[in-house]
Amino acid sequence: MKKLPFVLASLLTGICFGFSTQVIGQNSFSLEEVMSNSFPSSLVGDAHNQRVAWVFNERGIRNIWVAEAPDYVGKPLTQFTEDDGQEISNLQFSQDGTRILFIRGGAPNRQGEIPNPLNSVQLADRSIWQVFFKGGDPEKLLEAGNYTLHPSQNVIAYAKGKSVFSFDIDTQKEPRKLFTGRGSPRTLRWSPNTQNPSLALVSTRGDH
Repeated sequence: MKKLPFVLASLLTGICFGFSTQVIGQNSFSLEEVMSNSFPSSLVGDAHNQRVAWVFNERGIRNIWVAEAPDYVGKPLTQFTEDDGQEISNLQFSQDGTRILFIRGGAPNRQGEIPNPLNSVQLADRSIWQVFFKGGDPEKLLEAGNYTLHPSQNVIAYAKGKSVFSFDIDTQKEPRKLFTGRGSPRTLRWSPNTQNPSLALVSTRGDH
């Protein structure tokens, strides 16, 4: 490839540099604008195609939003007001369609510690919550970070320690232990059989 004369190359470099400086100046933005950008995630729909729900992160404040048929106009369902770094995940509609279940709190590290970005003296936890469509504040049901909803009942199966429990979200009676294994149960899933469903899971061991 033939090289450009030095003078012409210098001139082109200067023009490009001036143009890029002008473009950057016209499209500059602050770090605050970047960090405060809002975005949705974790979109889910109900079984009757009447509602969709998602997590909306606005300036670090996470809330659940919902939109209903036929207009599907989004509105907040929860009213958390603090940027505390606590994730919202695993959104599931209850079988009767009256509420949303979700997990609040990040995954633990190797020491079992839940993220606590604010260094609060009140340690964060990872819990299963519910919030009703008719209104009211979100309600914490129990501390757990892994659950699945029964295919025909308002009953969840969840893992804690080496055990798996069932919990009726309507009566909220004492959880019933289903079984205890040698490993740590994770990724619980009910089969779609509504009459007599089976429960599948992953058992994580220390060495296999």
